[in-house]
Amino acid sequence: MAVGILAVFRLAAGLRQGRAARWARFLLGAVASVGLGWLALHQMDWREVYHTFKDFPVSSALLGALAFGAAMVLRACRWYVLFVVERVSLRRLFLVQNAGIGLNNLLPVRALSEPIQFLLITRRDGISGETAFATLVTANVLDIFASALMMGLGVLLYPPLQGISIQLFGAFILSIVTLLVLVLVLVVRGAGGLPFVGRLAVVRRVVWAMNALKRERLRLTLSFFATAGHWVFLGVGGWVLARGLGMNVALGALVVIFVATDFFTSAVPSLPGAAGTFEFAVIYTLGLFSVGPGPAFAFAVVAHLIKFLPSVVIALVLLPKEGFGIFGRRPVPSVAVSEAAGPGAG
Repeated sequence: MAVGILAVFRLAAGLRQGRAARWARFLLGAVASVGLGWLALHQMDWREVYHTFKDFPVSSALLGALAFGAAMVLRACRWYVLFVVERVSLRRLFLVQNAGIGLNNLLPVRALSEPIQFLLITRRDGISGETAFATLVTANVLDIFASALMMGLGVLLYPPLQGISIQLFGAFILSIVTLLVLVLVLVVRGAGGLPFVGRLAVVRRVVWAMNALKRERLRLTLSFFATAGHWVFLGVGGWVLARGLGMNVALGALVVIFVATDFFTSAVPSLPGAAGTFEFAVIYTLGLFSVGPGPAFAFAVVAHLIKFLPSVVIALVLLPKEGFGIFGRRPVPSVAVSEAAGPGAG
């Protein structure tokens, strides 16, 4: 979400963290994950957890995984509809998107998903940097607004979410990051550091790509609804899992829980795969709905595996086939954008 947008800006600006900063972030993430995991598990009744898993029907896991898969497809559709002139197949964008997410889940610095997607479609698929940048930023901005809307509605509709909670904490941080991102976009602070702005003409093509998307109201609307649908299907998958585990939590509440948990695990440093952090966020929020720690932990583990594992598998299969050498190559120039940008753009 917002963290992804800032990651794209950092990639475009060519900023790199030093080794000491990366190690510091990794250590901070390890401490946070272990600490939050301990808070979630230190009073766990493991006998209750065992019986919860023992009685969990496989059919619920399969149906939940199906709903999670539909959410993944809608997430790719959100990006797909934003390509106006240059085109990439939905299947390819699905693979690229999940390869970035999957590799991101394996790394200690969980802010590389969008930069990896950027590199893949520019260096392998021939999409221009300006189009890739515009579509990634736009998709993430729409995700921010859809997520903020759902969290706001959740706090209004479900009394357990009112007061001091992860949802409100997430909403507060989200609003600040959103404001920061909008300021960056408005003043185009990041444009001056883009690796492809050696010539003013290319800067004009970036501006053209953003303006082209701004005029595509139908595409923006479709992308927004695909984003909302992504979160709804995650909630449906969570609802199926919850019912299988004997939990009685409303579908809308589970949508909000997944939105807030996703933002929380993206914003807080953690071990690869958000280990510990994801479980803490889910157990805490389900506790607001009077769900015991045993069933909540079982739900968190199953949801974590179904949500994270498919993207990791796609990354492990796709990236070796793509060849890691592509991350050191220059992007393939796009003729389509150069021509569409009009005279003086090339």
